[in-house]
Amino acid sequence: MVRVIFLRLLLGVALLATACGSDAGEDSGQAMTEPPSATQSEPSPEPATLSTTGTASPTECAPNPEWRDVYQVQPGDTLGAIAIAAGLTIKELQDGNCLEDRDLLYVGQELRVPNAFSIGLITSPVGVSGVVIFVRRDAQGAAHLWTVRSDGSALRQITRDEPVVGGAVRAPDLERVALRRLSPYYSDETISSPIPTDIYTVRVDGTGLQQVVDQGPRMPVYRSVPAWSPDSAHLAFTEHSGAVGSLVVVAADGTERTVVLTGDFSPPDSSEPVAPSWSPDGETLAGMRWEPEDGATLFVTPARARSEQVVTLLSGFDYVEGPYWLADQEATAVAGIALAVMSDVSYQVEWLLLDSESGHVVARKERKALASAASGWYVEFKDAGAVLGTTDVPAADVDALLSDSFAAMSWGPEGVQLVVSRGKGGLFVVDLAAGIEERITDGDDMLPVWTPVGWRLLP
Repeated sequence: MVRVIFLRLLLGVALLATACGSDAGEDSGQAMTEPPSATQSEPSPEPATLSTTGTASPTECAPNPEWRDVYQVQPGDTLGAIAIAAGLTIKELQDGNCLEDRDLLYVGQELRVPNAFSIGLITSPVGVSGVVIFVRRDAQGAAHLWTVRSDGSALRQITRDEPVVGGAVRAPDLERVALRRLSPYYSDETISSPIPTDIYTVRVDGTGLQQVVDQGPRMPVYRSVPAWSPDSAHLAFTEHSGAVGSLVVVAADGTERTVVLTGDFSPPDSSEPVAPSWSPDGETLAGMRWEPEDGATLFVTPARARSEQVVTLLSGFDYVEGPYWLADQEATAVAGIALAVMSDVSYQVEWLLLDSESGHVVARKERKALASAASGWYVEFKDAGAVLGTTDVPAADVDALLSDSFAAMSWGPEGVQLVVSRGKGGLFVVDLAAGIEERITDGDDMLPVWTPVGWRLLP
């Protein structure tokens, strides 16, 4: 009896020592730079046991078939961080990839995930600021929205089915874009420009595509390009159907639709309404409408509710382009509104800058330039090509890399960087300071958007 008790004590001590020596498997280790060696020691096989029912075949593990994206493990990644970015638990990610040890990750390892693009944005140091949005035509000529990183990686198609009309408009926080798409009620090929459209928003990782404004089958509604509020919470646009037009503000999720003003917001020679422009503080909208007696009229109005306080700043002119609300003009102490008109004297286009409070024209015969708020640089378009300058240096010759052969361009978030469209030649990222140009796409790509559009009027 004493011998039996002694043997049981020895067995208990052995089991306790084995348990204390095992690893708890916490997700604290980072990805190794090399894959685990294939020569690692294997555990000793268990002694064979007899069975009257035969030996059961082990169940083979297969990656989750619903996860079609592949994410490559980067330096510093952990399974926990990847799981959080993917919206999964660690166990779900582990089981979905047949990982026996969740601590054994190595750089370059491929994991099946629901959305590799979204994970890459969250785990990347530059995040959403490294994403370029653009429009690509398919083999049938239909335009759709795509995204790509500024280094040319993670090319992704965002929209399908109904084509995109025009380009995307990026929110100031860089998290989302707004876009117009052909209304499915009016997708007849006989419809010409302008096109009846619905308005959508989508996150730059390609998720959360949401219809914000739609239209029923009763009659077509034509809408302007949507404009983001400075806090990225609202969209403003004009629309008209038949003889009725409206200036509308809607929350970015499609709620809180407010008709701020009614009127005619389309030029006489076009059925596409003119887009409004937000003041830098987000409290006021500037817009264009056409009055029966005064013709073209530039107005401002409060943005948050049905307006009874419409202020006319300018009327009775030949409209060309605008309005653009500019916050950084040195010619006026308050934010100015830029507007292009056709001169009655020279019969040439003139840019005017108006004081948004008094309506006084504080500058005239100016020219528009595409400005980068982050760097202070601008690109001005002239007959001979593009000219690069800064707010301190009025003009400087563009580096030879930036030729006049591009179709469209957008500034990057930092430094003197541009993304340039060369039509069917694809998109190129140009670093003017470093003198480097790199192709990032190879397709019929157009209308790139890297940061929200910013304009400046030059003397």
